[in-house]
Amino acid sequence: MKKLIITAALAFVGGAVVGGGAMYFWTQHLLERSDAVHAADIATSQMSALYPLRAGDTTNAVSRLENRLSMEVMVLGTMPRNEVVAKALSAVRTYRERNPWSGTDRMDRSVQSILSNVQASETSIR
Repeated sequence: MKKLIITAALAFVGGAVVGGGAMYFWTQHLLERSDAVHAADIATSQMSALYPLRAGDTTNAVSRLENRLSMEVMVLGTMPRNEVVAKALSAVRTYRERNPWSGTDRMDRSVQSILSNVQASETSIR
């Protein structure tokens, strides 16, 4: 009986070690992939604004950047309000108060709802 208990305990510990290690490596893989997807998205977004800028079309470039900013506000609005998120949203609120912009009605309502719960910052992020 004692051997059975020891064997079961060792199997449990061994499974926990192997399972924990697998979870660690899988989590690292997912985080790296998430970072890569985010960076690729930002690069593509930046290029979509740079093309019209280089062609002298500042109106289209500004519109693309403002649209991207609204999308990022909606993403930030889903995140827990830690210091980084609060600071970014506060800076965006200040920016948008000084530089109003309108996209789609639905996007505008979402962004307004998120920013209305944030205090404007004294200084903007540059």
